[in-house]
Amino acid sequence: MSHSKLPARSGPLVNINDLLPVTQSLKHLERQKLKEAQVHANIRRNSAGKFGPMKNIIEDLGGDEVEIDHPARSVNERVSKGIRTPRPEEVIHIAKKIVHLDLKGAPPIVNYYKKLFPLLHSLGATGVLIEYEDMFPFHGPLEQISARNAYSKNELNEILYLAKMNELEVIPLIQTFGHMEFMLKLQAYQDLREVPAYPQVICPSNNGTQILLRQIIDQVVGLHPQIKWLHIGSDEVYYIGECSLCQKKMRKYFMDKEDLFIDHVKKLMAWQYGPFVEFKIPPDAWIKYGKYFSGVWVASAYKGATGANQYLTNISYHLENHISWLNVLSKYQNEIVFKGFVLTGWQRYDHFAVLCELLPVAIPSLAINLLFLERQMVDNTLFQKARDVLMCDARLTLYTNYSTEEVLCNFLGAMYLKVLKDFLI
Repeated sequence: MSHSKLPARSGPLVNINDLLPVTQSLKHLERQKLKEAQVHANIRRNSAGKFGPMKNIIEDLGGDEVEIDHPARSVNERVSKGIRTPRPEEVIHIAKKIVHLDLKGAPPIVNYYKKLFPLLHSLGATGVLIEYEDMFPFHGPLEQISARNAYSKNELNEILYLAKMNELEVIPLIQTFGHMEFMLKLQAYQDLREVPAYPQVICPSNNGTQILLRQIIDQVVGLHPQIKWLHIGSDEVYYIGECSLCQKKMRKYFMDKEDLFIDHVKKLMAWQYGPFVEFKIPPDAWIKYGKYFSGVWVASAYKGATGANQYLTNISYHLENHISWLNVLSKYQNEIVFKGFVLTGWQRYDHFAVLCELLPVAIPSLAINLLFLERQMVDNTLFQKARDVLMCDARLTLYTNYSTEEVLCNFLGAMYLKVLKDFLI
């Protein structure tokens, strides 16, 4: 890419994210910034204040009386009023609780999985959705896609063995439309870009696209011989129908951009990472899902949903997301077959972006949300169980990420949580 494409600036970089216009359009970046601003506005509205006094949720929920809950009530409001979130009249059966591991930033070493997988099993997870990106040990004509620190075949086999020993089903995630930067950044695949200047989206009309994607799928499936599921990622396709091949195809077959996208999609996952899911996905959408698809997976978030460069995980925000999703499942479970629940944890918003919260820092959020999906109730037992599993003292505040009190925990990676809290004091 020539220097003429670099964004003009009058002063030094103040944020590494200022480099993103090199790889993304300004229109896309403005949409992302607007979305992040809305998320942070919601957090500020529901938070007691970044460095304000914090209450212990166990003490706040100490009473036996339960006030009738409302889905629009925030977790912090429940805490301040001593309100429990009562269990639904009919417990929702969630057969598969899958934890997303995003390896496109700060991927764990193999030894970390030896502690992580037993923890996930103890918290009720049934599997892991692994987004390898360039950490997969590609070989042959695809060898250059792998990062220098990619797992070896032996390391990958050890990860799969550890998952099996902890009764965790492994589902590989392969991006096939958007999020293709890790491949399209390479000179060998630049001609497959939908828009030449940006490596996010692959052209669905280029014959080379199908060849490349099938090679990738063959290699990933080849090293996962026992998988029952394969997640074909097709989200965040910000550019479609713009290249000459796509426009020619659209004219020939009388297609619009939506047709072009649907032509690339087979199965459905409905994702929503914020609170009030029931208000954001209209009822008629669920009716259509139930009519046209044999089943639907849903995706929440335990980290990475509150901004591209966060240090700590806002547990309250992510818990509200899961509470809201449970309301949706309760409302539509008789009309739609819900295949499973994926708890996503993004490491980066983009292959070239800075890191979100690191995985070890987000473990308390992951723990509380997995336990909530099991109990389907916010009460003393839920939070105490999380503390017990994570081996944390009573000072761990689970409903917010802004407590600066000294926290003593003994889960693997807890030291990073302490370091970041100390850094923010």
